Amino acid sequence: MQVILAEADKDKTGGKKGVKKGDKKTADKEGPSVPGKSHKKKKAPTTTSTAAPKRRKQPTCKQKSPTTTPTPIGSEGLDSESESDIRIEDDQPVRNEEDDNVCNKEETVRIEGQTIHNEELTSNPEAKLQEIRTSFKSDHDAFQTSISSQISNLQAELAMESKIMDSLAIKTERVKVLTVKLEQDEKQVQDLITKRAVTKNCISDITGLLLDVIETRDSMVTISVRKHLNEKLRQVSIRS
Repeated sequence: MQVILAEADKDKTGGKKGVKKGDKKTADKEGPSVPGKSHKKKKAPTTTSTAAPKRRKQPTCKQKSPTTTPTPIGSEGLDSESESDIRIEDDQPVRNEEDDNVCNKEETVRIEGQTIHNEELTSNPEAKLQEIRTSFKSDHDAFQTSISSQISNLQAELAMESKIMDSLAIKTERVKVLTVKLEQDEKQVQDLITKRAVTKNCISDITGLLLDVIETRDSMVTISVRKHLNEKLRQVSIRS
């Protein structure tokens, strides 16, 4: 038994030395098929080569995670208030979409009603003609009412203008009458002026005749009469 164990030990030491001294290729081909480190070294590169693509796929999953659950840097978690804000922000686009859907539904209903109405008109030409007549009649009535209102306004303006012209004509007639009266008064004044001048001349002539008659009889009386007449004439001239 001891001899067998010694030979086995020699075989082990000899196999290891052959692997170290020889090339790796020859050792792999000619070496004994003993389970050991040589077999593990052959499997290690295969495991690393297969594990490499798995590690490359992991960053893609990590890049998608921030889009789904955003977490602030340096904070452990979100508070209740921030969570409620995020929920409100998430609800807003849903409401806008609902409003848009309602508007779109109303628009579609309106368009469908219009199309149905148009189809009815095309299928029934009499109804189409009746609708055209009613529209034309309504337009004609509106146009006629507008024209009548404009005519009434023009008539009112013409009535006001006629009243103004009548009042102006009356005033011009009054002015004409007054001008005629003024002309007559001016003529009367001129007549009075001429009469006054004539009376003055007549008075001077009369006084001269009287003085001549008085001188023939009494010279003293004539002198006193002349003085008196001269004073009277001076007073009259001063007043005039």
